[in-house]
Amino acid sequence: MRRLGAVAIVAAALLAGCGGSDDETAIEASTPADEELAAAIVERLDAYNDSFDLTSLPPDQQAELGPIVDNLPPAGGGVETLVITAGLVEAETGFAPDPESEQTARLICGAIMRSVDADNRTGHRVLGEGGVVLADCVRTDADFP
Repeated sequence: MRRLGAVAIVAAALLAGCGGSDDETAIEASTPADEELAAAIVERLDAYNDSFDLTSLPPDQQAELGPIVDNLPPAGGGVETLVITAGLVEAETGFAPDPESEQTARLICGAIMRSVDADNRTGHRVLGEGGVVLADCVRTDADFP
């Protein structure tokens, strides 16, 4: 059973300017350290909402990176709830399980893995519609994108 932390961080302020999204990320954290981790993850997700101009890249790199860049805003604003218990992160989204959502989930995993301690890079995951696991985060997600 999840415990609601002492502070429910509403990330709307942090996510201001995320392409017009006024979605909020609810935080369920079991400790103050978990609340700090949640804030770090939300900050990294917010960075996905910065625009990226690929036009300076060669066409083959534009084609390779285009689908990833297209998924950054959904990843940045798509986490409905971050549940963190003793440093273990579960990001809940409303994404339907499909290849595009799995790509978006991998981007969310990247934000998670860059936020957690290097010794705490196992067991994190991103859930989609109906609690379906879209991605089990892995260490290499820290380098994605």
